Amino acid sequence: MFFQALVFAASLEIGGMFGGVYNYPVTDPLTLIPIYATMTGEVEWNGLYVGGQMDCYFLAIEVNNFQPFQNTYTFRAGYRNGHMTIGFEHICYHPMQTYYPLLITESEWKPKFEGAVEKVFVRFSLGEK
Repeated sequence: MFFQALVFAASLEIGGMFGGVYNYPVTDPLTLIPIYATMTGEVEWNGLYVGGQMDCYFLAIEVNNFQPFQNTYTFRAGYRNGHMTIGFEHICYHPMQTYYPLLITESEWKPKFEGAVEKVFVRFSLGEK
């Protein structure tokens, strides 16, 4: 049966980021550490897979008030056979306020950028499958 071979996997990850382009000087200690949430999902059937991911980056303005500033979306598709994967990924980056860096001074700049990248790849992995 088709649905007996269909596999769905999903995950949710939440955490803080230290260092890198998402950290910048702030006056409020709560907003010192950018927080992120990542959601993923994937469907696989006979080695063929299609999936995606959404990463949301935000600041804690108050204990119960959060300000998202950047989203990253990923689309994945390909074929897995044992230790080899042939795949395609489209990754796009979107600020919550488009072109916001053009409207503010350098001292207020937050790392809000937009764009996209596409990958076509062959991946070889070791270990048990």
